[in-house]
Amino acid sequence: MANDSSSASGDSGAEPAAGDPSATRSARVYLQTAPWTDEIVAIYVRGELTYDTGPRLEEEVERLVHRGFNTLVFDLTHVTELSNAGGSLLVSQARAIQDGGGRVTVVNPSAPARATLERLTVSSLLHVLESEDEAKAFHRV
Repeated sequence: MANDSSSASGDSGAEPAAGDPSATRSARVYLQTAPWTDEIVAIYVRGELTYDTGPRLEEEVERLVHRGFNTLVFDLTHVTELSNAGGSLLVSQARAIQDGGGRVTVVNPSAPARATLERLTVSSLLHVLESEDEAKAFHRV
């Protein structure tokens, strides 16, 4: 995945290496972005998307929309926790983007993310797709 931006919310500014014992105590949420086109950007979310970490995602979405992206693809493959607050944040971001004429897609949600999305019954608002390839085809990239 191409990396346009990478940031962390938690105790450290960089993502710990795989297998690093500090990963569980320092990292909460990591975001990486990769533009697919001038209007479509993928946001790769890793870690916990909760009430505490949600503001970081909000800031990133605002930054991307300000840069002109109107279609956001959230890849939730590596989300270890999606709380109701985190799921509600995705819904509110999707509403705001759709109100502005854009679209939001969720790709390959992890089991915890999928369970929260199903509990929140957001299928009418968020397109949930099973792979990045499926999302690229959906968005005609």
